[in-house]
Amino acid sequence: DSQACEALRATVTELESERVDLRQQLALYRSIVSPDQPHTGLRVLQLAMRPGEVVRHWRYDLVLVQPLQRNRLAKGTYLMAVEGLEDGKLRTYPVHELAVGEAPDRVFAFRAFQEFSGELRLPPGFLPSRVTVTLSIDNGSAKAGTVKETHDWSRLVEAGKE
Repeated sequence: DSQACEALRATVTELESERVDLRQQLALYRSIVSPDQPHTGLRVLQLAMRPGEVVRHWRYDLVLVQPLQRNRLAKGTYLMAVEGLEDGKLRTYPVHELAVGEAPDRVFAFRAFQEFSGELRLPPGFLPSRVTVTLSIDNGSAKAGTVKETHDWSRLVEAGKE
């Protein structure tokens, strides 16, 4: 009886975890199909930071999105930069310079959304305060341009816990 009960508890825990993952995916897709905010162009839908396995290592997840009504291919590149204090001075590091392993591909091309993730290593003595994402859009038309968004580091870490 105790073995059966323990097996049942493990199954329930696994199903609950799967349910949470599915609810998060559903929320993502809902925000793409029918966004709460009336955004008309390319934007950062989600950016989150989670501590890595090694001290000063961080995993990031970035989701870019455009309204489905546009039904156009969004093409371009993105640049993420971490800003903060180092030795009492303001310092900015491009994420591709902090990348653990191979630098991430920073090219995007999508109709609805595209996800990026990677791992970065913060330099010793560097205290991050925010992350800026710059999207350089190149659609081969007059609509080409730049979108820049800045996100508070502490909120990104909170978003990574969800």
